[in-house]
Amino acid sequence: MQLGVRATRGTVLLTGTVESLRQKLAAERSALETVGVWAVENALQVRPALDLADDELLGRLRDRIRRDAVAGGADIRVEVANARAILRGNVSSREEKVLAEIAVAGEPALIAVDNRLSVDKVASPLRDDLAIEDEIESRLSWDARVDPARIFVEVHDGVALLRGEVASRTVYDATFALSPDRTRYVARNTDTASNVPAPGLPFSLVFRAEPGAEDRILKVASAYEAASKRRVPPPAYGPVAPGS
Repeated sequence: MQLGVRATRGTVLLTGTVESLRQKLAAERSALETVGVWAVENALQVRPALDLADDELLGRLRDRIRRDAVAGGADIRVEVANARAILRGNVSSREEKVLAEIAVAGEPALIAVDNRLSVDKVASPLRDDLAIEDEIESRLSWDARVDPARIFVEVHDGVALLRGEVASRTVYDATFALSPDRTRYVARNTDTASNVPAPGLPFSLVFRAEPGAEDRILKVASAYEAASKRRVPPPAYGPVAPGS
């Protein structure tokens, strides 16, 4: 494994070669967890130690999916060309889509995965937005890695929006375990950081007022911005010009 690292204003470029797709993703996670890093461009080339013909690799990937507790029951089709896999089909949730990709990414002869699985919204259970919002807030309150008092949750038509501030840009997706009655999968906390595409997750502060009070809201927002000096430019842009 040969790695090259170059950092420019919080953006890290990874170059070189690794022996597996898992190593490539692990290197990106390590860079993202570094304090001061806001984005990672992963240009690492995967040169697997195990060289298989596409037909043999296809069989191994299908076997991985078939043996996976979640992906094995979903409508997933795999295509392989030049040691690169494409996942197609339909799954019932975003979690199943992620877990299917994880299932195949562990194959040592694989170079890359293109996850084109579609989430079937009809198959997903419908829940009231307030019920979803309450569950997210409850999960945050029990998670020692975040301060729930600094995070605000809004849910509209099943889409969750998180606002507020966190101590770092490191993000953790839940892992899943079989429930005690073995009828479903339940989320649980993990210490493994997730890969977040550049430029990272945006966070903001929202000011609200009754209809017709827009002029007052603009004055309050402008005063807050001037007092807090919180205008931080994204990594791909230059600093904010004075007086703008």
